[in-house]
Amino acid sequence: MKHIFAELGSAEMDKRYYESDVEQPGIRIVEELLAKGIAKKSQGATVMDLEEFGLGIFLLLKSTGASLYSTKDIALAYQKKADFPDYDQSLYVV
Repeated sequence: MKHIFAELGSAEMDKRYYESDVEQPGIRIVEELLAKGIAKKSQGATVMDLEEFGLGIFLLLKSTGASLYSTKDIALAYQKKADFPDYDQSLYVV
């Protein structure tokens, strides 16, 4: 993995994040977006309408309430901003 970071111009990974760490916070954030009217229910699922930006409909939670990668990615973005307020680059390694 070191060679990948070197190729991208980064010497090392500052912090590792795991899906299990951001799933529940992601669900809470989606619930907040729903309460604020930023997200909405559609056919039982929770979505954000991003049509005005040319991005279509963004699925946040399944109709069963199960989270998706998008749910976790939102929480991860919040967490990274809290951990590194001045960051200018974020890499996802999967």
